[in-house]
Amino acid sequence: KLSTAVKQSPSVIAITDTKGNLEYVNPKFTELTGYTFEEAKGKNPRVLKSGEQPDEMYKELWETVSRGKEWRGEFHNKKKNGELFWEMASVSPIFNEKGKIINYIKVAEDITEKKRNEQIQNIVLKISNWGALSDKPKEFILMVRNELGAIIDTSNFYVAMYDEESDTFSLPFYTDKEDKVDSFPAGKSFTAYVARTKKPLLARKSLVGKLIKSGEVEMLGSPSEIWLGVPLFRKEKVSGVIVVQSYDDENAYDKADMRTLEIISHQISISLERKRAEQELTLALEQARQSDRLKSAFLTNMSHEIRTPMNSILGFTSLLNESDQTGEEKEEYVKIIEMSGMRLLDTINDIIDISKIESGQIVVVNTEISVNKILEDQYAIFNKEAQKRGLELKYQSTLSDNEARVVTDKNKLEGILTNLIKNALKFTEHGSIAFSCTLKTNKDNQELEFYVKDTGIGIPADRIEAVFNRFEKADIEDKEVYEGSGLGLAISKSYVEVLGGKLIVSSKEGSGSTFTFSIPYTKKSLNEDGAKQNKESGVSLKNLSVIVAEDDNNSKMFLESILKNRFAKIIYTTTGKETINKCRENPDTDIILMDIKMPDINGYDATREIRKFNPDVIIIVQTACGLEGDKEKAIEAGGDDYIAKPIKKEALLEMIQVCLDKKSI
Repeated sequence: KLSTAVKQSPSVIAITDTKGNLEYVNPKFTELTGYTFEEAKGKNPRVLKSGEQPDEMYKELWETVSRGKEWRGEFHNKKKNGELFWEMASVSPIFNEKGKIINYIKVAEDITEKKRNEQIQNIVLKISNWGALSDKPKEFILMVRNELGAIIDTSNFYVAMYDEESDTFSLPFYTDKEDKVDSFPAGKSFTAYVARTKKPLLARKSLVGKLIKSGEVEMLGSPSEIWLGVPLFRKEKVSGVIVVQSYDDENAYDKADMRTLEIISHQISISLERKRAEQELTLALEQARQSDRLKSAFLTNMSHEIRTPMNSILGFTSLLNESDQTGEEKEEYVKIIEMSGMRLLDTINDIIDISKIESGQIVVVNTEISVNKILEDQYAIFNKEAQKRGLELKYQSTLSDNEARVVTDKNKLEGILTNLIKNALKFTEHGSIAFSCTLKTNKDNQELEFYVKDTGIGIPADRIEAVFNRFEKADIEDKEVYEGSGLGLAISKSYVEVLGGKLIVSSKEGSGSTFTFSIPYTKKSLNEDGAKQNKESGVSLKNLSVIVAEDDNNSKMFLESILKNRFAKIIYTTTGKETINKCRENPDTDIILMDIKMPDINGYDATREIRKFNPDVIIIVQTACGLEGDKEKAIEAGGDDYIAKPIKKEALLEMIQVCLDKKSI
């Protein structure tokens, strides 16, 4: 019975002589170590020694049992096939009737799985702690790899993070004795196979051959004897793959190693996700603080830019009412009021433009234009101001008149050049400002290249890219205060990009700046209608009648001052319905100045109603909104042209004349 119990025992039982040589081992010993009874008999248990434990432990064991005492402890042993395992053992002396030691017996239990689980739990705990403490992914993964090496072979180890947009894997950590790469296309690699199936893969050469033959994978990199990959997840999507491989041992990994890597990869995923979330939160908080700071500074700057010209407008307006002012002084006050009004209008336009950019409401409206004419106009607009500042303003175009006729958004191109030239004037005290346009021919296309060059204060190297940021002026403490919203360059950059181009700057502090931008070159020949429009105008206003639809009294007074004594008949209306009725009552009306925002019926709808019974009357739509696309809406409703408030006298009269000339053609 005793013999049967020993043979069938679930524990390892081994008996040695007094010198420590094996006399008996039970079947469990053979099952665990791989050594048969015949192979083990006569051998010293040192045949199982792995070298993983210090010699002092074995010395202590021998001294304990030699004194007749029991020794308990753990062995980290090696099987016949070289595989390591753990035992929890009890080694005791066997005494005869006289109390003399005649044998030693070891009763042991295989605790390899238990030990592995403890190690896994320890690694998982460490990974969790490291993930919370480490700010560097590479450093974190290195610690994981070193700790994991206590359980499985991590000589060839990498973590591949997947980028879905580019369909590539990047390797934040990679150690391999055969291959050296930083990234690779996903393609049909083994790594991509794991990511695609969302399952771990343990592949020896035989399985590798089958997968390649089936077309599911393709060999990438040096072939290995065994390859083990386990997916990393982020919100149920594969974010990466952790991989180990061996180039010389096909038994380096087994299913237990795969399960181990699965457990650890789960914790790695959690730690990486937590770290990513922390970084995103930190970045979001910093961006929020930066945004709040910039926007607060921006509002302060806007308050200054609005209040300063308003102070001049209101202050000098009150002075005009005083009787003791000379005519020369009043003339000077009017000039200041006009300049302050233009400054205020520029600020408002910038705010409207940046709001449309921020909300993604920019619309491109392409028409046929002359680039040469635009350059001439820019020169005419800014030359007086340049001379006043003692600066030389010059421009050049290498385009012929035919080459200069292109299709693009006129308002945006003018806006870009205006902002860049204004910016150059603002920051240039001495020297010159030059702007130009040339036609560049590339391999596949042609483009117009513009530049605005100044000899101004330049830009510090660390601020060159920042000048295009929205609200950037609010973030720069200048030694000198320069007027303006600080939005001009941001608006210009957005306009260039929406036109399909790119804006860059080269600058050196103290040596001026050059802003260069390009837009696609789209050609369109000048048609006959365009040529006819250049015909000299000759229609007189004195025999014409006009309806002015305007509900604002101040605007009505301004228009009245412009139009009086110029037309034979002027009728004023304040609502859309009244405008429609007056037009019916006066079928000989030649022109209607139609305000958009009026009580009851707006200007668009009123225009549509009038067009139903009077297709010939000229309707010029006017609005204080000045938003992108308003002109197109006005034309679509039946208007002949569109003008934005504040209205300039010369611009309005010129527009009226142009519309009359078109009607007479």
